[in-house]
Amino acid sequence: MTPDKLKRLACLVVCGLLVTACSNGGGSSNRAPQIATIADATISANEASQPIAVAVSDRGAVNLIVSSDNLALIDAGAIAVDGDGADFTLVLTPIEGVLGVSNITVTATDAQGLSASRTFAVTVEPQQVGFAAFTRDVFADDANATPRDLNSRVISADAQNDAFADLLGQ
Repeated sequence: MTPDKLKRLACLVVCGLLVTACSNGGGSSNRAPQIATIADATISANEASQPIAVAVSDRGAVNLIVSSDNLALIDAGAIAVDGDGADFTLVLTPIEGVLGVSNITVTATDAQGLSASRTFAVTVEPQQVGFAAFTRDVFADDANATPRDLNSRVISADAQNDAFADLLGQ
């Protein structure tokens, strides 16, 4: 976070505490944060997800923690969180060559320690590649190139609508 964002965040927390302390005759009216529903997602193997929106409503700043129940598929280092305040985005990058399903849990905790969680499923499916592109990628390298990974790929004749004729010189 930039210093300006930290200042705004600190101001929101302090201002939120002052408003809460002064309302309802001095009693606490803090409520746990709310997390909007997050739709299940499908990701192609060996590719990062599109940004996944996470909307959190609370009177002040929240701390967001995101975890995966299948670390063999999506580990902690493969979860990127961006944003602050009420709007966050997640980008998930599955471990290369691994397919499956992981439940991702998002937990928002406010300054008073109240929290809420929301869980959604992420399915990692085989990557679709066209035969011609795959053949070029695997076999058209020089003799000293590193072998290509064949895991998590499904070869289909028209996945990329490419023609094989160019490889045959036709």
